[in-house]
Amino acid sequence: MGRRAAAALVATLLVLPLAACSDDDETNDDDAVEVTPVPPARVALEADVDGPVRIGVVVSSVGSGAEGTDVLALAQGAMVAQRRLADGGVDVEVLGRDDRGTAEGAAAVVDELVDAGVSGIVLGTTGPHTTAALERAAESGVPVVAPYLTAAELPDGTWSTAPSATAVDDGLGAALAAVAASRPYVITIGAAEQPQVTGARAGTFGADGVGAAVTAVADAVDERAIDSVVLAGAAADQARFVQGIQTVADVPVVLTPDALSPVFADVLADSGGVLSAPFLTAGPDAGDATTLAEGPAGDSAAAYFAALRSLTADADAVDVLGRPFDVNGADADLASHDAVVALVRAVESAGSGTSTDVAAALPALTLDAGDGLAGPALSFATQQALPDAAVVALTSTTQDPGVRSVVATGAPETQHLYWLAVPTGA
Repeated sequence: MGRRAAAALVATLLVLPLAACSDDDETNDDDAVEVTPVPPARVALEADVDGPVRIGVVVSSVGSGAEGTDVLALAQGAMVAQRRLADGGVDVEVLGRDDRGTAEGAAAVVDELVDAGVSGIVLGTTGPHTTAALERAAESGVPVVAPYLTAAELPDGTWSTAPSATAVDDGLGAALAAVAASRPYVITIGAAEQPQVTGARAGTFGADGVGAAVTAVADAVDERAIDSVVLAGAAADQARFVQGIQTVADVPVVLTPDALSPVFADVLADSGGVLSAPFLTAGPDAGDATTLAEGPAGDSAAAYFAALRSLTADADAVDVLGRPFDVNGADADLASHDAVVALVRAVESAGSGTSTDVAAALPALTLDAGDGLAGPALSFATQQALPDAAVVALTSTTQDPGVRSVVATGAPETQHLYWLAVPTGA
């Protein structure tokens, strides 16, 4: 079963919302049931806090994708949260700092944020260099919410809102099952963690090992030893390997969540790869397509994207590093937005903006759409704040749900993939 099977799956998913609105079934006006409309989620967010609330946001503008540059654009959701809270009368000051992808830089910017009196820090980066930032924050008693960091062990005072490694492995397994694939070639690129999925074959290749990996996949396909490929690595590395694999094999490709970065689509397109071939990964169902969902999840996502469009259209808006927002901000995600909202709710619960008070308040918090989150519910009772149950198999499409602004003139032209959940039993 090849890419055509994955394409058929995506086509089915995209048709489902339309089928629900079909005119094929006639409705008798006499039998119509009066439905009370549910008011949409408010774009403005309110909080009972004494401002200003200072929130630090650490990002990486240079270095490798494995050291956080892949999520730089995603982390701009922090500014969407600031805008929504400002619209609700809450004074939140976002103090953005660039650690430049190094341990020394990470420790230094945390020191700066501690000295500035932040209530908490959103770690809008990832990679081994972030250990220095987490350790320094722990020493200073400043809580950290990390929307992109998956780690087996975290220092006290750090909460991850990224999927756990176990949840990712389960989600990748569900993605393989969705396309009836059971014999993947599991390819790990560089120092990435190898996914714990059962594979027919496995291999580790350097970032420059595309040719060798492509040959290995081609041989395995010729021998009928595999029916799919699982890739683990930084977004750009995965994209280059996918482009090569597409030239020799027509099999489903499952990616680790690193590929949710817009960098994956950009690099794949630039290298001549095919974006329309559906890909699979694992993660929360919290993206552009979530706005199509009924109920609180769809309403909350719609409110987020309304604020994002407003911010992107504002010529004076800036990103976390003070640059024009529309350059990177168009790709801002819900996870970084929710990290800021969580810290503000902790300030509200503590009745104080002092970092140690905020850190003490966080473990008692369980937050959802009613508290202003745009993505899945979070429980800070454990350091793994995103429940494993929120992580599902995702599939990609190039069909734009149309909830983001058109990239402004002067901003870099980008290619996009959009991700939606694979229904259970698909």
